[in-house]
Amino acid sequence: MAMYLKSLGITPDLAIGHSLGEYTALWSAGVLDTKRTLELVAARGDAMSTSAEVPGSMLSIGASADKVEEMLAEVVGYVTISNYNSPEQTVISGEQSAIESAYELCQHYGFRAARLPVSNAFHSRLMTKASETMRDHLLRRGFNGMQHLVVSSMTGKLLSDETDYRELLVNQILEPVRFVDAVNTAIKEDCDVFIEVGSGSVLTNLARQIIGEGPRLVFSSDIGPIGNNTYDFNSLLAYGYACGLPVNTKKLYESRFFRAITLPYKPTFIASPCEYPVPPLELELGDYIQTTTGDIALGGHPQHRAEEAIDQKTTAQQSGDAAVAEQGVNGVVDFIRQFVMKEFGYSADMVTPGARLQADLGLDSLKSMEVVYEA
Repeated sequence: MAMYLKSLGITPDLAIGHSLGEYTALWSAGVLDTKRTLELVAARGDAMSTSAEVPGSMLSIGASADKVEEMLAEVVGYVTISNYNSPEQTVISGEQSAIESAYELCQHYGFRAARLPVSNAFHSRLMTKASETMRDHLLRRGFNGMQHLVVSSMTGKLLSDETDYRELLVNQILEPVRFVDAVNTAIKEDCDVFIEVGSGSVLTNLARQIIGEGPRLVFSSDIGPIGNNTYDFNSLLAYGYACGLPVNTKKLYESRFFRAITLPYKPTFIASPCEYPVPPLELELGDYIQTTTGDIALGGHPQHRAEEAIDQKTTAQQSGDAAVAEQGVNGVVDFIRQFVMKEFGYSADMVTPGARLQADLGLDSLKSMEVVYEA
């Protein structure tokens, strides 16, 4: 996807890699070539999935790092923060028994929590053997100079040509992911457009939580599991083009079949009425305004009659809202949102009404079917 974006004229000024994505960020900057990147990623995957000294796991918690740290003081056994993902999401790693204890404490304190489907306690000292295995692989690899800025998700700071990349990639297996610090560093470097490169939009949602309200834009480049959903990607290109990104539209359509069409007539285009000013509303005696409660006959001054109708419509709508509120859950969509937040530990900002279970929230097919069954 990064290659394709570059071919369309969208090139980064700065890259951030989340955990394994640190390799992709270094590849984007030219520090690693494609062949070496693939070799190292494969070696890292093997090392981290088979090299744990003690069985461990991970837990995602819908709470700030400060609150999680306070809670971890009550846990018996080894457990540590492994991901500072956003102001509202923190991930912990540790021994299996300690993670289970932390999960129970989350229920006690009212924190949303979800066990992550991983093989080991990544980004913790339980990965020491894996880090040493990677050191051996990295000793046989060379590194190039950076072609653009890179922010490490391990330190949350900018890298430089003096960076010891071997030690960085060895230690990042053991150290926590400081995604909040990394995004804030990018903001300080005047980054105003953030693009998540890859499948899904989990990082897109996390970045939006970190950035908050403001002029900066955050996009996902996800195209779905089999390339059948291009809404996010096309939105990225459209918004990017409107904001001044040098999108190469000819490259975008060059592989698509088309042929010239010669029409036997001159086409007439119908303009949208929304493009023209609307004349002021003038009401006469005996006119009616349709509201949620039926037709309301109007009399007196037109402005007063219009205000009266709007007041009655608002009152009816508020009565309807109150009736819905008494039912506890506002329809199927809200039920699904509450279920996903409770069962899988996502924050309300991430579980928007339009969020897709697999592409946006990263739920696998079994968890998605569980949500459908509950609904």
